[in-house]
Amino acid sequence: MADGIIQDLKLFFKNAVRRTGFRTEGGILARIEVSLVPSVNVIRSEFTASEWTVLVALSAVIGFIVLLLPMYATTNSPELTLIISLLGGIFVAYAVLTIPTLLAFMKVEGMEKAMPLFLSNLTAVYSERKNMRDALLSVMSIDYGKLSPELREGVSNFEVSGNPKTSFRRLRETINSRKINRAFDLITKSIESGVYVSESLSMLTNNITSDFDAETERSSRIGLPTWMILLSSSLFYPLFAGMGYNITLILEGLMGATIYSGLEKQLLLFSLIVYMLLANALDAMFIGQVRYGSVKRGLMMVFPVMLLIASIVFVLSMKLSSIFVG
Repeated sequence: MADGIIQDLKLFFKNAVRRTGFRTEGGILARIEVSLVPSVNVIRSEFTASEWTVLVALSAVIGFIVLLLPMYATTNSPELTLIISLLGGIFVAYAVLTIPTLLAFMKVEGMEKAMPLFLSNLTAVYSERKNMRDALLSVMSIDYGKLSPELREGVSNFEVSGNPKTSFRRLRETINSRKINRAFDLITKSIESGVYVSESLSMLTNNITSDFDAETERSSRIGLPTWMILLSSSLFYPLFAGMGYNITLILEGLMGATIYSGLEKQLLLFSLIVYMLLANALDAMFIGQVRYGSVKRGLMMVFPVMLLIASIVFVLSMKLSSIFVG
């Protein structure tokens, strides 16, 4: 039942993408398509990079249209409504854009975590039999999580073609992981030339294990600071910003005088939103660099979540505080 619904949704999105009229031959859509190709190849997406690109553009349009009415009801300003809805549409498109990259990150990470077990089993059999082909056939039946489908496909292709370079090309080149690429370079070299690589595989296994141990220790040390940064940007700031904006309205009601003009209030609200956007982006970049060693990963994984939480908290805080306004 669930699989049928998912397939229907995929068909719906494919048809919607094909009928939009968007073209990706040039301009920004072409650059987006090029950036999506590696991730789409890694996850073997049912959508092509071109279809994902059109879906990104379509999401921006839908996000912009959907936000118009609620933003106007919140701000009561046509100018701010257009600006915020435009920013919201861009954010929705960005969130869709990050999905393939996020899925690729998760897949590669899962494959890397399975590498120590795979390499340990492979090295044990290979050291005994001195034949890499036999060792691969012996260990590929074991479940290595996300690594297993790629491994089985590579071994099956090698059994058919006899060419290890082409058979393991995905694991040597397409999968963006130095650990995985290095391991299957050694495996390919052993199959091609018969060079004994057991010591190299053992050293690689130890290096991968050491890297994971160091990463675990680093994550435990920086866990609390990164959580505090995330909460301050995505929860505390938008909460106090939304309530603080309405304090000006409360003061005006108590004083019976206008403190800010309508334009000044719009500029103040716009400034708060832009600051929230920039603060979330910068903090996400910092968290990505500290926690994952990648600014890009922070922007892809952390920033959409932070901005979504911040936007919800900001709107709710304005709504809640507006209860006390005249």
